[in-house]
Amino acid sequence: MAAVLAGSAECRAAGRPYAAYRSFLPSVEMTGRFAGAGVEVRTFGVCNTRCGDGSRLYSDPITWTGPGRYDWEGVDKTVRDLVAVSPRAKFIACIDLNTPEWKASRKRGDSFNTIGRYATNTTWRTETAEWLVACLDHLERTCGDRMLAYVLMAGMTTEWFQYMKPPSAMEMNKAAFENQIYDPVVEKGKIDYWRMHNRGIADALLFFAHMAKGRVPASREIGAFFGYYNVCYGDWFASGGHLDYPRVAASPDVDFFISPATYAERGIGCGTGSMTVEGTLRRYGKRLFHEIDFRTSAFSDPTGGITKWSDVPSDLAGLTREAAFALVYGCSWWWFDLFTPSNFSNPAVLSRIERFQELHRQYADAWTETSADALLVCDPETALNCVEGGKIKLCGDRFRNKLNRIGIMYDVYSFDDLAALDLAKYRLVCLPATWVITPQRAELLERKLCGGGRTVLWTYAPGVSDGATLDASRVSRWAGVAYGTPGLSCTDRGSWKSVYLADPAALTKEQLRKVAEAAGCHVWTDELLPVAANDRLLAVHSATGGEKTIRLKTSADEVVDLLTGEVVARQTGMFRIRFSSPETKVFALKRGLDR
Repeated sequence: MAAVLAGSAECRAAGRPYAAYRSFLPSVEMTGRFAGAGVEVRTFGVCNTRCGDGSRLYSDPITWTGPGRYDWEGVDKTVRDLVAVSPRAKFIACIDLNTPEWKASRKRGDSFNTIGRYATNTTWRTETAEWLVACLDHLERTCGDRMLAYVLMAGMTTEWFQYMKPPSAMEMNKAAFENQIYDPVVEKGKIDYWRMHNRGIADALLFFAHMAKGRVPASREIGAFFGYYNVCYGDWFASGGHLDYPRVAASPDVDFFISPATYAERGIGCGTGSMTVEGTLRRYGKRLFHEIDFRTSAFSDPTGGITKWSDVPSDLAGLTREAAFALVYGCSWWWFDLFTPSNFSNPAVLSRIERFQELHRQYADAWTETSADALLVCDPETALNCVEGGKIKLCGDRFRNKLNRIGIMYDVYSFDDLAALDLAKYRLVCLPATWVITPQRAELLERKLCGGGRTVLWTYAPGVSDGATLDASRVSRWAGVAYGTPGLSCTDRGSWKSVYLADPAALTKEQLRKVAEAAGCHVWTDELLPVAANDRLLAVHSATGGEKTIRLKTSADEVVDLLTGEVVARQTGMFRIRFSSPETKVFALKRGLDR
């Protein structure tokens, strides 16, 4: 499973670890059932806009009814109804900052569809800030004793997205280097445009976050859906507006990012993973909020071609994988039913949710560093220098999803994090889309990364741009072979090894596993399976049943199946255990005083 945590003990998650229930609907009956399972943190929405298909994100009446006019009765009724079935409920409020319906209909435009345009509009900011202040003041006055956090939402799907392309989209999809990478001189305007677009959206988020922080008690946290680098759909990348995520993560006004799992790894047997760059959050002491929004077999209206699991055993295997991912990596999580409260209604599913609530209470505040010895490096700077629908798409989410399934543990960070990380534990470092290497970046790579006996994997055109010119001959400095050399090349560079593949699409899971093994990474399973592990916990997911061999990185006194309570192995670094088809197993690795 996609790795999350940091490369040094100093990088620890701050803030609360939440386990919550989220719905777009009041879902009063299911709220009571979740409360019965121990899940008493509940989200509710304060929403004024419609989705692109005309549907309302939340079912409550609109609250922003006109210039300076607010009607809170719908929100108040929602809170009363939820407390009636969950008397000890604590709340996370999702606040929609988009242009209200009455205003959008007059102007024939709104921030939901074009957040990039509205983000820098001072009138929109000022009017929306007045609404936000009124909303926060009302919620603090009426239910402040129950409030834990506020999620600030805007843009398409209220995730600070812009799906609409710029007017010059056709021109932006052309690039000097193989129609993939912009010339930093001739096409500087394109790079500047993407940088300005992404910075503007981040500025708007930070503007509202700063205002909210100053308006609510210090104990309240502020979060947002943001930082989606590892995405899989369409040609969305720079145009979506999330690439300035490191600056948002560094802000003291933002406490957590929320992200659904990748939409490309939702099937049984897949390895999940966040769309945001979890390690960058960890670097700045922030916590990822993992959204478990998967369609179970009880989902009544599957839409958009998103994977729906086929039966209850698959539901249990998949949901366990997602919650174990969050638990192992110290994330918060919420169970999100979308528009279908029955999504989690099966008694076996609710029983599993109840068990994970118990595990959350036991382990959520006891996070330890991951057991990762591989590192995946994301590079938003390179993404700003590329066309969106090209090879860059193969080197984000798609590359990560191959790492998911090869039985190793890896962390995910951004290029700019490298200077702050202790890289000693990493035997394999993957930079699949680091194609812009300025002199300053080159110095950092040679000083911190390219050495120590580690293996560094590159794809396509590492260093083809130095920020001033394009030159394919520079690729060999990093790849060890000439640009475009066919096949998978491994070059001994003395104190490190360089692995290069010109075509990132050609890389197979089997090849990647061999590279990881040769680099000295610990392989946890004999089969190609997703794993997640820290010093105390291990999760293994499999689509197929049968006996599986699991090899621990460090021997354990006891290995306990946390879903059954059974001790499955003692005094060992390797054990075999039978899986059902499908199944996710979660183990406690007990050593010394942990027993």
